[in-house]
Amino acid sequence: ARFEREARVASRLRHPNAVEIFDFGQGDDTLFLAMELLEGESLRAVLEVQTEVMPLQRALRIAAQVADALVAAHREPLIHRDIKPENIFLISRTGSDHFVKVFDFGIAKVFRGGDGQPVRSLTIKGQLIGTPPYMSPEQCLGEDVDARSDLYTVGVIAYELLTGHTPFECDNPAKLLRMHVKDPPPAMIDVAPDRPVDPSVEAIIRRALAKDRDERYSSANELAKALLRETPPSTSTLMPGLRSHFGP
Repeated sequence: ARFEREARVASRLRHPNAVEIFDFGQGDDTLFLAMELLEGESLRAVLEVQTEVMPLQRALRIAAQVADALVAAHREPLIHRDIKPENIFLISRTGSDHFVKVFDFGIAKVFRGGDGQPVRSLTIKGQLIGTPPYMSPEQCLGEDVDARSDLYTVGVIAYELLTGHTPFECDNPAKLLRMHVKDPPPAMIDVAPDRPVDPSVEAIIRRALAKDRDERYSSANELAKALLRETPPSTSTLMPGLRSHFGP
């Protein structure tokens, strides 16, 4: 029932930066999702082979597209809860090698009903879901999550793209979770001294990484706009999923 409910909501998701689900169901006691075929590589694969920190424009455009895909997801309403480079696919489109497709809504949570009221959690309270380097403080504490939890993760990814490291790194998973909850993210200049980041860009990322979700951006749309303001492109070259923020 849970799989069918979440798959049905995810299949309604229509956005250029979100992988489209064509069908879902069960056959021979096996659950399945039929999704669009992607040709390209994951963001993780890109990060593993690059020898330098990603250029600012490319990094911010990737992060903005992830946020824009979340605009549509949160409208459905879905929280992804496990955004990470492995779940971000880069394909070539419109002359760009950084067109984003966000996928794997397999653990996504339906978080509001049709009347806009919160839906009872589909997971056991206290259960940790996510990937530790990319988990929000509330996820680390096993608390209920909302759309702003996804925005924290976008902040983690943007930080990683611009420094080559996630804000918190530790081989001890329990300590890593505590760092998300308690520690401020290191200044980006201290992590990547050879690649200074403009203070206005770092301020956006730090707001997304706020421990208190009330201090983060209020919506994925607000975060996407903030990121795009730092990389103002011409609308003729803007990727389809982002044109709505700038007009025709």
